[in-house]
Amino acid sequence: MLQNAFGAAPFLHLPALPGPSVFNAAEDAWETRQRHIDDLARLVSITKGLSECLPNWAKEGPRSINGAGEFSQETSAWPEIENVGLPPFPSAWRVIRPSPFEVKADFEQYVRIFGQPSSAGYQAFRENARAKMRARMRTIVARLRERRRLQEEIGLAAAERGIGLAIDGIVAADSALQYLQDSPDKRAAIIMMRVSDDCERIATIEGDFQCATMFIAAIALEQMLPDLSGLIQEHASFFVSNPTVPLAEMPFAAA
Repeated sequence: MLQNAFGAAPFLHLPALPGPSVFNAAEDAWETRQRHIDDLARLVSITKGLSECLPNWAKEGPRSINGAGEFSQETSAWPEIENVGLPPFPSAWRVIRPSPFEVKADFEQYVRIFGQPSSAGYQAFRENARAKMRARMRTIVARLRERRRLQEEIGLAAAERGIGLAIDGIVAADSALQYLQDSPDKRAAIIMMRVSDDCERIATIEGDFQCATMFIAAIALEQMLPDLSGLIQEHASFFVSNPTVPLAEMPFAAA
């Protein structure tokens, strides 16, 4: 060992090592939640683009058409049935995107109105009506299968499955936050989480679409800002500083 002039070992001036970082469970849960929020927004955008690649019959569209060839304002997500003729009168309407529930209801109504249970031919009449109902059901099922095949082909089904996983992740992170030890970060995260869950997407802290829940949340978060950290502090600060920005544009709000 080297020695100095006094015979003692020299002092080594080493840089101070950083102390151990303190794990912030609330911050970790919030960051995990935000990753799922970002994934959800990305996948929703992808599904919107891919949905435009589907043929019109496979998209959400008008539920009915009248005898004049005019479509209804009411829409339906069920696929459009192929080769549906127009009703016989201009004022009459025909469903072109029926659901299986409507088909079954049509069968029951038809049998109830036109059937005569006391007649000898009632059972045959009912079975004939049931056969027509089943044929309509098969048409709907065939359309659903073909739409699903197209969705898988263009990647839309995979994106929709990803949306489901992202939502599950957000729910799990929200649940985990509830059971953490109390801290300012936890309380602030829960406030923002509840704002995201309870308020309308167009709601703001101030302005024409003011939301009382958001207004109260902003007051609470502003007082808590000095005690917050990391992404929770960043999101709370953005929320408080932008009273006219709608909830939909808040970074922590789910799509």
